[in-house]
Amino acid sequence: MAEVRANGGRGGAAGIAALATLAICAGLLLGQPSFAAASEFGADVAARFAPVVEFAKGERNLPASVPWFLNQSTLEWHNDADDCDSDLIRARRPWNLATMAALGDGGFVAGSRDARCRKTGRRFATNEYTRPTDGGRPGGLGHTDGFVLDLRGEGAVRGGIPDTAPGSPASYTGAPVYYESGDLAKPGAAAGDYMYLTYWFFYPYNGGGPFRHEGDWEGMSIIFGQTSPGHYSPVELGLNQHDGTQGIAWKDRRFPRVRPRVFSAKGTHATYDRAFGRLSLHRFDTTGGGPRWETTTRLLPLATEPWTGYCGAWGQVGSLAGSIGHTGATTGPLGPGCVVNGRLIKRAIPDGWGAPVPVGSGLPGIAVVD
Repeated sequence: MAEVRANGGRGGAAGIAALATLAICAGLLLGQPSFAAASEFGADVAARFAPVVEFAKGERNLPASVPWFLNQSTLEWHNDADDCDSDLIRARRPWNLATMAALGDGGFVAGSRDARCRKTGRRFATNEYTRPTDGGRPGGLGHTDGFVLDLRGEGAVRGGIPDTAPGSPASYTGAPVYYESGDLAKPGAAAGDYMYLTYWFFYPYNGGGPFRHEGDWEGMSIIFGQTSPGHYSPVELGLNQHDGTQGIAWKDRRFPRVRPRVFSAKGTHATYDRAFGRLSLHRFDTTGGGPRWETTTRLLPLATEPWTGYCGAWGQVGSLAGSIGHTGATTGPLGPGCVVNGRLIKRAIPDGWGAPVPVGSGLPGIAVVD
């Protein structure tokens, strides 16, 4: 049996409960499903379904922890105006719990500059949606205006955290895996019919394919359906692959056990359910043949991480042959835990399943995973 508990919250995620409440009210007005007390899976369920991730042979861009990445980065405000340098908000130096919480809570603020590099307009906080090049952001932002965490240096820094158990070349244990869970607002379904459990893998650098960039958040999810009141079973597996998430029915999975076995593509870190040389769809991806990441070694709940809530880019603003259409593909991505108007922006949920519901306050829910 596995317990599902209400989130107790922490500094950087403190606003999620209030935002979730707003989302519930908005859902009632708009006729969408409402979730009065969202729930989350406990650590026992997260460990029970934690994946085994096999790297590709020769993978040079290994994963890292968020604090490790922050310690290698500067926090900057990138200005869209061509002749204006980025504004340095925080120089590269170690981060502690207080400064990471400030990142997630909106404790750092900055604003845009005009064509003459003069500050103009209102100031934005780090927990506002400012990832450069994205649509749906607040008004007053130029195409590449926004907060970025700029990874300083190349080579070893882009390589991530080396294996902490070098005596076992077949197993990797160097970096943590972050997880989140809760209800799914699936169209046409009642509150509590479906839940999700997402595992997030963080890499300092995407070094594969044509669109290379700093920062690389990849994820996989398991969708659970309620079989009877309070009882859930896995329904579908969702694997992040570049711009989408592949859905695979749980009964059609290639691995026989409960814990998924997935494969991280060389350099790009797209997640697949099998090893292969190259795919015709993503002809630059290869998988298999490398060490296996034992994710149960360090499973960390996303909601308790102090930096959760940061809504800027995890990496510098990129470019590709001067084409503005490709700038976003070479810019550091948005990370998980960014909530805008009660909606989680970053997700690893297959299309058609609806949106994850941010965990809010309320009475704990108890569920059993069959």
